[in-house]
Amino acid sequence: MLITSGGSRMGPAADDVAREVADRMLRLPEVESVAAPVYSSTNTALRIDVIMVGAELDGKKHVGALRAQTEQVQRVHPEFLIEQTGGPSISSGVDELRGRDLTRTELIALPVTLITLLFVFRSVAMALVPVLLAVSSIGAAIGLSMLASHLFPDNGVGTNIILLLGLAVGVDYTLFYSKRAREERARFGGVLGTQTLVELAAATSGRAVVVSGLAVAVSTATLYLADDVIFSSIATAAILVTLVAVVSSLTALPALLAVLTRRAVHAGPARREQTSGGRFTRYILGRIAAEPAVGLAVSVLVMLALTVPALGLELTDMGRETHPRTIPAMQTFDRMNAAFPELKSMHQVVVTAEPDRVHHVGGALRALALRAAADPALTAPRELRTSADGRVSLLELPVRHYVSEKAAGASLERIRANYIPATIGKLSDIDFAVTGDVARYADYPAHQK
Repeated sequence: MLITSGGSRMGPAADDVAREVADRMLRLPEVESVAAPVYSSTNTALRIDVIMVGAELDGKKHVGALRAQTEQVQRVHPEFLIEQTGGPSISSGVDELRGRDLTRTELIALPVTLITLLFVFRSVAMALVPVLLAVSSIGAAIGLSMLASHLFPDNGVGTNIILLLGLAVGVDYTLFYSKRAREERARFGGVLGTQTLVELAAATSGRAVVVSGLAVAVSTATLYLADDVIFSSIATAAILVTLVAVVSSLTALPALLAVLTRRAVHAGPARREQTSGGRFTRYILGRIAAEPAVGLAVSVLVMLALTVPALGLELTDMGRETHPRTIPAMQTFDRMNAAFPELKSMHQVVVTAEPDRVHHVGGALRALALRAAADPALTAPRELRTSADGRVSLLELPVRHYVSEKAAGASLERIRANYIPATIGKLSDIDFAVTGDVARYADYPAHQK
């Protein structure tokens, strides 16, 4: 929570507002504790740290209740600017922004696809077939994803992947079938009946659809190897919607085309289509058929050449400071960090040990804090905290820099390589690690790589 008054110095009235905020927050079941108010060095801002109940990932579920109380206090005290920010507030704002952007994308994608299909087929009925296949596949895949989420957790992107990919494969698979039906009709001079054309399309393009769908599913399944909920969500969604679309293309699609093939084969550019393909296509296919080994070698070399830029790929994570300022919590985030620069990022040194070693652990952590106090990238360490059972100790080291700045990463390296080995690293029979904003920014890309 941040309380300001247009850059003016805080007076006694700000203390009253802070007490009111604290009292309101403490009455919420979502709040575990509220820290004492902290003034900025210039006395122009007042900060109140609110600790929510539960794990960090559950924090954004509770943000709404806190925001409602903040808005009520703001209405009562319009002379102050009372704002709310922090990890959960920013995450909630990012999710809302992402949801609006993806919804807008989906609303654009469907009309554009339909208009394109109308241009290609010159037939409303045939243009609706790919859309119908896609929509039915999307509906089935979303239903199946609800079941799959019990085994593969979904971080929220699954439905969007299903919508966009389902539309793509639905159109692709329908075009496979309809193009083959037109080719076969042209090849036999239009003497074949509707059912025969569909059977030929199913026997040829249907096989290609199955191979294509399985290839997509198998290649996408490699995302599970990353052992990451985001990649797992993408993989599950892509696999489900692709396989559902394959099944639909082997069952519902031939039935639809059996009814609409006569219109399909006479639609638009298909009436002038030649079975032999274009001159360039015939040349390439002829050379590959004559020298398949050479064709394979050239293809592999071209693909390898296209992947060369990936060798210089630099993986990174998104620090909070990188999110758009259209999110209200990010605007407050900037004002908070301007008033309290020590909040830009944080190192957290966590130690677990038997309760009878709490004094040894505390002494080592205090020695680490003394070394960190002389580090130019860090500010004064926060108070050392120990769990009620004495097994877990936590030392927080505020950083003057955002996680994306090199100075923050360098300070993490110094803590891990120098400060810890010289202090808690000398203790035996303990477990320790460094986490926090900077560590996540450094370790998550390493995990991805």
